Amino acid sequence: MKRMVYLVACLPFWLTSCEEKVTALHFNEAEQVFEIGKESELRFLNETFEIKDKNMEAQTLLTDAGKEIPADEVRIKLVKDIEISGEWTPIKFPVREFDGNGHTITFDGIRVVIEESSKGVFDVGLFEEMGGEKEAVVKDLTLAGDMTIDAQKREDGYSLLAGSLAGEFKNGCIENCTSKVDISFADNKGICTLCLGGLVGDLDSYGSEVEVALRGKIINEGNLTVNLCSDAYIGGVIGRATYGKIFIKENVCVENKGDLTVQWKADAQPDHSYIGGVVGLFKTNETDIEHLHNWGNIRLDTQNTSATFNIGGVCGGLTPHNYEHIYPLDLYNAGNIEIKHDLLDEFSAIGGVIGSFGGSSFHQVVNEGKIIVSGKGCKYISGLLGWESPIHGNCYLHSCCVDKVGAYPVWNISHHSVTKQDPCKENHPTNQK
Repeated sequence: MKRMVYLVACLPFWLTSCEEKVTALHFNEAEQVFEIGKESELRFLNETFEIKDKNMEAQTLLTDAGKEIPADEVRIKLVKDIEISGEWTPIKFPVREFDGNGHTITFDGIRVVIEESSKGVFDVGLFEEMGGEKEAVVKDLTLAGDMTIDAQKREDGYSLLAGSLAGEFKNGCIENCTSKVDISFADNKGICTLCLGGLVGDLDSYGSEVEVALRGKIINEGNLTVNLCSDAYIGGVIGRATYGKIFIKENVCVENKGDLTVQWKADAQPDHSYIGGVVGLFKTNETDIEHLHNWGNIRLDTQNTSATFNIGGVCGGLTPHNYEHIYPLDLYNAGNIEIKHDLLDEFSAIGGVIGSFGGSSFHQVVNEGKIIVSGKGCKYISGLLGWESPIHGNCYLHSCCVDKVGAYPVWNISHHSVTKQDPCKENHPTNQK
């Protein structure tokens, strides 16, 4: 009798164990999508990838009917909210489409450990990377919770690309996605080259014939905390957007509402690093970028390092490749930039909206955030635009651009001096917020 009671008592746990074992994903034939609604099904993507990779086989995903779908045709649709807990290995399986379908994936205190190993580059997020030779699409997804990236075991130098969605997004489209994930990065040695964004670490197109597009509402509400750091690209939404064609125009609004708190390594070697409320560094082919807004605060403790900082309320750095041009429209900052300790490098650039810049024609650039420097400042601190690079051609700041704080000059032009802003003929409102 006691044996029967024991079996009955354990039955719910046995059933749960059976339910968590995933051998295939349900495939919706009508919509031609895999449907996922559990943590175990997300983790199954990595299990499948590792098995195939070890056997040197082409990547496919098995349906519950026994059919194999090639990776570049795999489309996934969430059918329930999902909660992930414990240690997390970012998904390596290269899906073509990930449709959040209005659902939320919550990171319940997940931890990603950067082990001491021979590998020198790490990609961290829900996915390691997305896109590449085949474009990827992510849409209608919310990410929430908190993620800790622990690199304290690492002894030698390495590179880390990290964001709640993916470390890298190379080719395709991100549409109507929100991150509410608090991301903290711990590296007591400060030996990392870091590319960190609230949503994506590194955004770039894979080649000259493809592009990356952001559409709809792209929002970050999570806080980013970094300690220590010596070489970095950090943005509230995107750490770094570089190379190829990046399309952020028309029906899009990219917003950051989270705070960025960064502590630098005191003896870091002099180097250019970029911190921006929305994007750390934006450096691409000729393009338009529109509707980038920041409400988060940027807090940097320099620890009196001699590093060169490029910090902006919206972008830390904004330049095109070669002699092309970028055409920014509607860049807005309401967050404060707070610098603790000294800015020792004379070429550090702090701008209410853009830190360092070049080859750009600015319309509707508005700042309402304060720049607060508690120690020694630098000469390139401006209400809107910090410092102009001399190698990217002339820049144009139109009269529709406004610094509403007025504590510093609106921009610093050391190579092409001007006495006034260019008149704007576009009839933009000067107070659009």
